[in-house]
Amino acid sequence: MSLNLDPPADPDGYWESLGVTNSPKLGVADKRPKPSKTPTDKAVTIKVIAGQLDKVATKGEQALVDSGMPIYQRGQSIVRPILTEVPASRGRTTLAAGLSQIGAAALTDRLCQAAEWERFDKRSADWVRIDPPSAVSVTILSRNGLWKFPRVAGVITTPTLRPDGSLLTADGYDAATRLFHAADAKLDVMAHIPEELRKDDAVAALKKLQRLLKNFPFVTPTDEAVAISAVITPVIRGAVSVAPMHAFRASTAGTGKTYLADVASAIATGRPCPVATVAKTEEETEKRLGGLLIAAHPIICLDNVNGELGGDLLCQAIERPIVQIRPLGTSEIIEIESRATIFATGNAMRVRGDMTRRAILSNLDAGLERPELREFDFDPVEQVLNNRAEYVAACLTIVLAHAKAGFPGARDLRLASFQDWSNFVRSALVWLGCPDPCDSMEQAREDDPELSELSELIEAWKAEFDVVMSFTTAELIDLVGQRLFSDEPGEPGQFKYPLMREIVLRVSESRQQGDSRKLSNYLRSKEGRIAAGFKLRKAGKASGAVARWNVTKA
Repeated sequence: MSLNLDPPADPDGYWESLGVTNSPKLGVADKRPKPSKTPTDKAVTIKVIAGQLDKVATKGEQALVDSGMPIYQRGQSIVRPILTEVPASRGRTTLAAGLSQIGAAALTDRLCQAAEWERFDKRSADWVRIDPPSAVSVTILSRNGLWKFPRVAGVITTPTLRPDGSLLTADGYDAATRLFHAADAKLDVMAHIPEELRKDDAVAALKKLQRLLKNFPFVTPTDEAVAISAVITPVIRGAVSVAPMHAFRASTAGTGKTYLADVASAIATGRPCPVATVAKTEEETEKRLGGLLIAAHPIICLDNVNGELGGDLLCQAIERPIVQIRPLGTSEIIEIESRATIFATGNAMRVRGDMTRRAILSNLDAGLERPELREFDFDPVEQVLNNRAEYVAACLTIVLAHAKAGFPGARDLRLASFQDWSNFVRSALVWLGCPDPCDSMEQAREDDPELSELSELIEAWKAEFDVVMSFTTAELIDLVGQRLFSDEPGEPGQFKYPLMREIVLRVSESRQQGDSRKLSNYLRSKEGRIAAGFKLRKAGKASGAVARWNVTKA
């Protein structure tokens, strides 16, 4: 018999990385790796080898994916679902769901759970167990855009619908909706949904929701329809990519605006609605909204909006399934998928600009000076929490019965940007005899302060100038400063164009003399928008390429 004294096969540099360059010889300790002596119940063993951090990190990430642990990617972060026990009502508690970012320490913890980690110890000539190196966690976290973890859009605790109309009831991650469902074992919704869904079942479910809301002082049946939509929409949110904002407003505090949001939240999440206040500046409000969107809260409620409501991020969060956000304290822009249902409440609240086509309004008026002193025969939130499964089932029954019937009427109700929601919720309510909740958009448009301001400018232009006349902003400012001759010596005459002067000073944010730059920015922002049958448009250029403006019939 002869001994093979050639170096062992080492195609990947494996032995060399361990300092073993020759084959074992007689009388020399065998330095070849030996299996771990203690068995482990972990499916994967990852050997940490110097110079192979990239490969080790890849194996670590794959072990996490294969382990089935709830680890996902959201924006530029790796996240996990979090469930927190929170107060609900009268001593009850419920689970609040959200997403939490996983840092290096937390990722190391999960790497330890997903695999057994070893390194070769030269002294003992054996593999020994170690903790996952922190460099592995840092490397995995640095691979933004290359992760194998599934993307997550949000966390829910209530069954919902998928885009194809099927029910999502199983616990865990759902690839079709990219939602993580933390199923509540106490919530037996399926026991309350009829097996053979008919329109009569949907009618009964609608009446159940109407009885729940009977004490809210809706001004019109359309206002009630908007409220019912607000109850249904968060429950079936998995089926629709975007949904309009539901706004509840009144003229007097204590009418029940926020409590209406509580009822919808109690059905969808099992607790009253957490609220966020609107800040004094739009920038600060967008920071708060961005944080809520990143955390993937299922319902976002902007509370006590007194005055105008709008803003670029809010419009984007309502209309677009993918939202661009700058996290607080950073200069980076991240993209996340949002599945939040957005509410707003306020006294004398008005939505402005582009928000008018992104919001449906429910008006409440108790007709009392002190509406908070009213007495009711039952508490709707308490009613929901005592029978939550029944109310979740009622919301699903309405939408499922309508889908089973073939979405009757959906083709006749078109709504740009929100067609999925219109098919599932809006047309289902109209099918059951409710007014169209989107009729409230016309009222929102009429109340739009931006449209009102543009209408004033167009009416002033028509009243004091010939509509065919065109002016630069500098010429307009000069014109509105002109005065008529005064009969009183030493007294200034009246302004020649008082209507246009008032609107020019207002949009220029000036008390005495208009600001040409601000006026130009205002006119550009309103170019082409129609009000009262007319629109602003550019009418050529003056010397120096300065734009001229006029009003023309649309």
